[in-house]
Amino acid sequence: MDLSIDGPESLDVLAAEDAHVRALARIIRDTPSLTLEQAVAELAETGDPQKAQAAAQRIRELSEQIRNAQIPTSVVAGNIESWYPGPRAADKNWAALVEILNDDGWNDDMIADLDKSSTKVVANLPNPAGQGEYHCCGLVLGYVQSGKTTNFTAVIAKAADAGYRMFIVLSGIHDALRQQTQDRLNEQLWERNSNIWHRLTDEEDFRPTANVDALLSTRRQCVLAVVKKNGSRLRALKSWLFSARPEVLAACPVLIIDDEADQATVNTAKPDRQPSRINGLIREIVNKVPKSAYVGYTATPFANVLIDPGDYQDLYPRDFIVDLPRPLPYIGPEAIFGREPLDFDDSEIGDDGHDFVRSVPVNELDDLKPKGAAKRHEFDPRVTDSLDEALRYFLMSTAARRIRGKGNRHATALVHTSQHIDVHERTADAIRDHLDLLIRQLQRGDEALLQALRTQWKTECDRVPAADFDLDSVSWEAIAGALPAVAEAAEVIVDNSRSSERLSFDDDNPRVIVAVGGNTLSRGLTLEGLAVSFFVRTASAYDTLLQMGRWFGYRNGYADLTRIWMTDEMRGWFHHLATVEQEIRYDVERLEVEHLTPEQFGVRIRTHPSLAVTSAAKMQHARTAEASYAGRRLQTILFNHRDREWLADNIKAAQTLLGVYQRSWTTS
Repeated sequence: MDLSIDGPESLDVLAAEDAHVRALARIIRDTPSLTLEQAVAELAETGDPQKAQAAAQRIRELSEQIRNAQIPTSVVAGNIESWYPGPRAADKNWAALVEILNDDGWNDDMIADLDKSSTKVVANLPNPAGQGEYHCCGLVLGYVQSGKTTNFTAVIAKAADAGYRMFIVLSGIHDALRQQTQDRLNEQLWERNSNIWHRLTDEEDFRPTANVDALLSTRRQCVLAVVKKNGSRLRALKSWLFSARPEVLAACPVLIIDDEADQATVNTAKPDRQPSRINGLIREIVNKVPKSAYVGYTATPFANVLIDPGDYQDLYPRDFIVDLPRPLPYIGPEAIFGREPLDFDDSEIGDDGHDFVRSVPVNELDDLKPKGAAKRHEFDPRVTDSLDEALRYFLMSTAARRIRGKGNRHATALVHTSQHIDVHERTADAIRDHLDLLIRQLQRGDEALLQALRTQWKTECDRVPAADFDLDSVSWEAIAGALPAVAEAAEVIVDNSRSSERLSFDDDNPRVIVAVGGNTLSRGLTLEGLAVSFFVRTASAYDTLLQMGRWFGYRNGYADLTRIWMTDEMRGWFHHLATVEQEIRYDVERLEVEHLTPEQFGVRIRTHPSLAVTSAAKMQHARTAEASYAGRRLQTILFNHRDREWLADNIKAAQTLLGVYQRSWTTS
């Protein structure tokens, strides 16, 4: 049988089912050598044969829900037992989460998709009622800013209902992301079931408590810790866990969720050295806790799938890889930048994406970011024409959103020009001065400014019509009336590791924010109501670039107002990355169909001449391979037509190719 029924507790998953279904499951459990038909015959002898047949059909349905669910796609190791058919009517944590999401405006279809995808993940975990030790390593592929936190919150809720008792969420390397994750889990797990949950962390990161045995031995409560990936915090957590009596720890199923699993988690030490600090601490916890399941979540899995699968102490996702579906309202790399057609595509795709991207001329870069680290102290940034255009559009788009009165009430613009902290405050000062000038011009009704704004608004509305997203257009007259109040409400905030004022969003007090920053805005952190991004920060790796894309996500009620300013070169990189991302997902889908396990396949990652896949230290076990273009159709739709060096290289390559064929024709 496909349905795993291997202990008394596992019958709990059928608690909401008909009595005949439970009776048939009990027969299968108690006599595993019986076929389903033999078990049905035995049940029919003691009751109604018709109901016995109906119970058999229900058992098959429950098994199919796990084995053949198509949302999401997964590649699963052969030793994974599918024990979890989905939530029961009596489950408290999942039911409470559904109520909260309904209150937040989630419709039935969105809830159903979350239910399916989270059930798939939980079904791939070890059964917490299983006997003896078990360890599991899996990976969940999401999309940047697509709601991974909600998915792993649903996984935690269902796993808690099913019998897991301790939950450790490793939440990035920055305090802001850890606190944001803690707040979400407080709201969606703890607040409505505070009698079920004991929190080891809240506003403060993990600190050891004295009652480890009492906390881990009770079956009435679940324990939750949201911990930053920091050496001292993880060491304290490890020491606290292993201070429990061995029999207590052995009886406590632990689920470890690693948010942003490609950041800090992957071993970067040389093969003959001790593992890097964070990797070593995480793998110690995973491998030494007797009943543990580790699930990494990431939108950029490049480093994770390049971990050495032969090192069974490391965190290669050997047990399963699950690819979460892309939600319909989600705006990701493909929607913005387009991608190349691929062999697996069912039909022709649009190449260019929506017309959201605006160009930052190369000749402006010297006024936007220092030429190098050594120059950062003397760098004096300037609001260039393209940055002025972005700031003006941000004010107009915010006015349009206020007029519509839909979606997120916060409005944010992101300005990311440099990773250097010294540069952020000076850039913010330049933007503050520029906004002050715009406010004064609006207050006195400056005709030249108003005419320029009107022209820009009309051009933008023509390039990205609101009707394309089933939204109502907003007239210039309405925009002009709302602009002064929007401009006066705008705040410029620096968010970096040294800033005293950090980004915060209170739904009762909507804000208009121009956020200036670097690394703290590059990964995990959600910028509420983000509509405009100005991005000229350079990066040299796939994962770094994709994670910097804070503009990906949901734009309910203002999708047509999304805009990104960047260089043409960077736009081409994101077009390439959208193609790479889709190829990886096609691989996971194809390999599920072929019933291969994560250890049996190596994920293919297309390379780029100007970009690395990830840092060199994370690619120690990667192997370069060549692929043939035979039978494939490739197109180049983005040209760096202003880059003389790039054009010259193309001409030289074409001349070389023609020269080879000319010599061939001459000799033949």
